[in-house]
Amino acid sequence: MNKFIENLVTDSIRFSCEYERTRKFFRTLEKLSNLTNVYEFDIFNIPDKQHVLAHNHGFKVFGKVADMYILGPASKRPVYGLFYHKLFENPYRRAFLESWNAIPTNKLKKIQDYTKNGEIIALAPSGPEHLPSERGELGAAWIAKTLQVPIIPTKIIQGPHYVRIEPREEILVPADATKEMLREITNQVIEELKK
Repeated sequence: MNKFIENLVTDSIRFSCEYERTRKFFRTLEKLSNLTNVYEFDIFNIPDKQHVLAHNHGFKVFGKVADMYILGPASKRPVYGLFYHKLFENPYRRAFLESWNAIPTNKLKKIQDYTKNGEIIALAPSGPEHLPSERGELGAAWIAKTLQVPIIPTKIIQGPHYVRIEPREEILVPADATKEMLREITNQVIEELKK
């Protein structure tokens, strides 16, 4: 019986948080905000090509980081976000994250399984907000090398009456890049996100 209830709840979460519903909601919200000039949504600038979207933690809802809520609906392609793997231990939270195309960080070695149809992989080089990295994580550069797709540093800017997504120039990662090169590229991405 408990398993039945757990499945029922997780299925309900997946349905209520369904990706396409949220995407349509943001499109409608953008049209309304443009008509009323109350709030500016300048978020539909993500390049329509497969890439690693390296972003800052720039969008918050009720004080909590909510980058994927804005990046997923803003893209024409499905966006898969990397999330700290321990967040998936709770089955209800896992259902919610999976409804948002979340990938646990401990599945990084299987990243190709998630990119069969040109999807975008999104992650913050600074690491998760609750475990920030002092030097920056190499994950974005490593994924770009593994998949042989560019990194596009993408800055999220939120103000009192606007939210913007600003992609920067793409960065190519050679297939034979060493760890030192991945570090240099990561530093370059972090500097771009500070501008």
